[in-house]
Amino acid sequence: MLTIEMDNFDLGQICRSGQCFRMDQIGDDRYRVIAGDKYLELTQERGIVNFFCPEEDFIFFWIRYFDLDHDYNEYIQKINPRDKYLTAAGEMGSGIRILQQDLWEMIISFLISQQNNITRIKKCIENISREFGEKKESSTGAEYYAFPTAQALASATEEQLRECNLGYRAKYVLDTARKVFFGDISLESIYDMTYKNARKELLNLYGVGEKVADCICLFGLHQLDAFPIDTHIRQALDAHYKRGFPNRRYKGFRGVMQQYIFYYELTNSSKLVKNVIMEIGAMLDELREKALKDRNIWQQLMDTRKEKQPLDAFCAKCRELGYEIYEMDLITAGEEFYATMRRSTNGGGENSPKLAGEDDFYELFFASLEQNK
Repeated sequence: MLTIEMDNFDLGQICRSGQCFRMDQIGDDRYRVIAGDKYLELTQERGIVNFFCPEEDFIFFWIRYFDLDHDYNEYIQKINPRDKYLTAAGEMGSGIRILQQDLWEMIISFLISQQNNITRIKKCIENISREFGEKKESSTGAEYYAFPTAQALASATEEQLRECNLGYRAKYVLDTARKVFFGDISLESIYDMTYKNARKELLNLYGVGEKVADCICLFGLHQLDAFPIDTHIRQALDAHYKRGFPNRRYKGFRGVMQQYIFYYELTNSSKLVKNVIMEIGAMLDELREKALKDRNIWQQLMDTRKEKQPLDAFCAKCRELGYEIYEMDLITAGEEFYATMRRSTNGGGENSPKLAGEDDFYELFFASLEQNK
């Protein structure tokens, strides 16, 4: 065990920040991280952090992984004090660090992350690691599965990946794995690119859009000027930066600011979730009834499944038909509905078995249409 004292380092905040999908809380103050084929357990009490790993791994892997050589207080001090919103976000997320993660793992992880939520992303990644990754044992005796190699995923079938609950994202993962394994894409060359060029190269990958490309740049290449924009960030920008985010002021570390904003919005958004569940559920019920009565609407909705970004297309079609449904609201509603059901007596409690897709309003909606075609 190695013990260090760190400022601006909070395991709980990092775990919930949405940048790492193989970090989990396994005790009151204890966390587990699997990165590639490495395994680590940590504990923290205020600023004191204990790393349960060989000293060699700590020096040559985990220091870089957690970006321990950088002073994140410098970033916080550079926040404009007149910007009350960003100041509050920086204070709330002051323990977040931008992890320096493996590029290959980040490409696959953020392909899976599209139109998804953190809980389901974690489960999908655990599924492919168990199915295609190498089983290993840590220095402390813990068994775990390494993240699968490009060769392992390239050898899979789309059906096998779908069985890991990847859904339509399976084809993106398979296409990218085969291109990397057969040399059509050089990860080494992407490492050497500027942010602008790396982003452009990543956008050529099947299924990668602007947000995913920026996530990969920020978390897989540690290009701190990347600023991923998802629904949470867009809503924050619209509400607090009507003239645009001050990019020039934060040039070179915009991604750190993005994480503060994302964490702040994610933490506060839970207060609105119950209303979202009721609204989304009611709209989907009404739309389903309309589609079952009108074959033309039924077909229009089914056709969105064939689009490159099917969930985006579905939500756009919903709005065209008069139902204000947005991607992240749909995802959040399904996940929270499932969590509420599991907490209830009628739902069966925390140990009740889970059926594939039962936390996904989108998949349940189309399953009901398919049954009545």
